[in-house]
Amino acid sequence: MNAAAFVPRPIRVVIIDDTEDIRFLLRHALERGGMEVVAEAGDGREGIEAVRETQPDVVLLDLAMPVLDGRAALPLLRRDAPKARIIVLSGFGADLLSDELLSLGADGYIEKGHSLRAIIEYVETAVSTPPSRRPPGAILRLVD
Repeated sequence: MNAAAFVPRPIRVVIIDDTEDIRFLLRHALERGGMEVVAEAGDGREGIEAVRETQPDVVLLDLAMPVLDGRAALPLLRRDAPKARIIVLSGFGADLLSDELLSLGADGYIEKGHSLRAIIEYVETAVSTPPSRRPPGAILRLVD
């Protein structure tokens, strides 16, 4: 195979957040950053279906949502997409939640309020950092 012919595929992302404006901003930023948003969902139940159908590389998951919140959806997402990096995106403090989220299957945590550029870089790092290179029990964090 000719090395020049190899074109890496973009990082495929599913955004699960009940706020339409946040989904819009994230989609726009991720796509400008060269990623492909393959699906969006406004609650955990829709998100599980989207992840099951698309098998993304990354899931950005809000915690506080109607129908099925992020905590309840997290283990189901992990079961349905075991290779995906699941990154919780929330306004709640990571220090209080990281152990719980890790036990439920999260790979990372972003506190809402960071720049879109920082979120893009974080997603790229999460995808490129194998779990085996992180300390045991560590969750990648982007917090203030």
